[in-house]
Amino acid sequence: MDFIQGRPRSQLVLIESSLEERIEQDKPFRIIDAFVDNCKLEEFGFTHVRHAKEGKPPDHNTIVNFRKDNPKAIKLVFRKMVSICKNLDLIGCKVIATDGTKLRAQNSKKNNYNQKKINDHLKFIETRLSEYLDALDIADTAESLGLDPDINKEKIREKIARLNERKNQYKKLEQQLGESGQQQISTTDPESRKLPIRQKILEVFSIFRPQSCPVLPNPSVPSRQKAG
Repeated sequence: MDFIQGRPRSQLVLIESSLEERIEQDKPFRIIDAFVDNCKLEEFGFTHVRHAKEGKPPDHNTIVNFRKDNPKAIKLVFRKMVSICKNLDLIGCKVIATDGTKLRAQNSKKNNYNQKKINDHLKFIETRLSEYLDALDIADTAESLGLDPDINKEKIREKIARLNERKNQYKKLEQQLGESGQQQISTTDPESRKLPIRQKILEVFSIFRPQSCPVLPNPSVPSRQKAG
């Protein structure tokens, strides 16, 4: 994008003031500006360094490629900046932040349960059990009258047994859910949770890491000086 022409920050535009004049001298980010001005970025190992000080900010692909090509150099610059801020008493390290990410879990959505889902399964099982028990009653009545019920009672009893096993499983899940104090539980990956992500419901692990955040005081307030 070399055809795009920028302009120096000190250049005036009609009756407007320059960008340099519009930014107050005591603004905190001038520290970063001064740091960049005095850095020899090539010494940190950067490749294809391009400055955006002439009003020509890089496009998205340029930024992505720059970060991909210079990961070690970027870390070194951050460490250098933090070291300078510490020496100038600009970092208080009194604020803690939490950085998090989400990882896709092996647990499928059908193996994730909340109270409503458990209730729906139990209701379905109770309905089917009632139907099978009614069928057995009809068969018994027919047999007592000497009629052929045309119903395989053994198969119905097998289905009832399987439904009772499933019912016990959901009862155990209900107990686990109550004891956990959570809104949902997962059977394959117990630590995973169902969360909405990009308009989809996915089973994920949420990983959080506490970090100490720098505290930049107001430059207009004199910072305390180090002894010696």
